Parts: sequence; structure tokens; C-alpha cells
Amino acid sequence: KANLQNLLLTAPGERIFQPEFGSQLKNIVFEQGEDIPNRIEEAIRSATDSFLSYINIINVFTIQEKNQVNIQVEFSVPLNPDTIEILNFDFRIGD
Repeated sequence: KANLQNLLLTAPGERIFQPEFGSQLKNIVFEQGEDIPNRIEEAIRSATDSFLSYINIINVFTIQEKNQVNIQVEFSVPLNPDTIEILNFDFRIGD
């Protein structure tokens, strides 16, 4: 769970000696426009496939409100494939 959270909250170029490590999640969350939930899910799945391929992303739920984006990621790992873990992210956009 901690590895997935670290990956998704790290922007590419932010980690020394691993400039490609990370996801575009934070960039997408703060963009304007349509199709943000699909782009968020794509960013999460892409980063996970590239860097944490042992994690199986089951669902990604995104709720956009006036100035907040809530993301819930449901996933499992091979040691406990029948156990679904949940990771939540809450981003506030300005006040």
C-alpha cells in the first residue's frame, strides 16, 4: 500500500537517479477539462504497470466536486489475491 501511494504521489523527475519513476496523477488532478476521471485511471494503471507490476488495480473511482477531487483505488497483491486493499486520495484545488 505504501509503495503504491509513493509511486502515485511522486511526479516523474522528482526522484533522484530514477527520473522516470512516478505518475502524472497530480498534474491531471489540477487540470481543467473533460474526461479527467478516465485520464486519472489511465495514469494510475500506466504507472502501476510500469513500476509495480505485481499490483493488480481492480477499480479506480473518481469523484469531482466544486474544488475537490477524491480518488479511491482498489487493488490486490499476489500474496492475497482475494483481499482487496483500498487507497484514498483527496486533493483540494484552491480555496
